[in-house]
Amino acid sequence: MLKGRRVVFIDQTPGRHRLRTVSSIGESFPLITTANGKATLALLAEPQRHQLAEGSLPAAELAEIHATGIAFDLDQHTPGVSAVGAAVEGIDGEIYSISVPVPSSRFISHREQIVAEFTATMARIRALDVVDATHHARADDA
Repeated sequence: MLKGRRVVFIDQTPGRHRLRTVSSIGESFPLITTANGKATLALLAEPQRHQLAEGSLPAAELAEIHATGIAFDLDQHTPGVSAVGAAVEGIDGEIYSISVPVPSSRFISHREQIVAEFTATMARIRALDVVDATHHARADDA
């Protein structure tokens, strides 16, 4: 969830691999170096997006994330950990983001599969009645 200039982890499902990445519930990460943070930023209207990013994230990267709905953290937040992320607006108006962090060595070799499965999962989530699928259009109009 978005909290100030950070995203706070409210839930986690650990991976099945022996070597895995773990974030503690309640832990917060910066918006500008994490996949879920970047995805959250891309959902915000431009004035708030600019204020929270503090010019630290290239506008072209944010535009691509906004267009595709997918963000990446390639060893930016934690060396050795990469992630794919996306964000949705709940019907409560809050922005929720989801990320799949993976040890970078595995992410590099399985990137296409990870992104494909993540994209399919996000499409199913966006189809549920618990998210506001029109947020992208509203943010563009703001």
